[in-house]
Amino acid sequence: MAQGLYPVLARILEVDPATISEASNMENTDGWTSLRQVILVAEVERIFGVKLDFEQMMEATSVAAIREMLAAKGTHVTG
Repeated sequence: MAQGLYPVLARILEVDPATISEASNMENTDGWTSLRQVILVAEVERIFGVKLDFEQMMEATSVAAIREMLAAKGTHVTG
């Protein structure tokens, strides 16, 4: 079953999915800490079946960046 990006991020960051948007990033989203960033990358890889290299992991600090990385790997996800 396909899963949207916002619910995945909301679950990991422990925030209301309604608070997640394309503009969400580490600086403006409550709960998006460096520890949660590591968990988030691991879950995105597991759920969407992709592998991110170290540079991509370090750059995956916004919804837009994560979506772009997934698209570059041929994985298109909904909100």
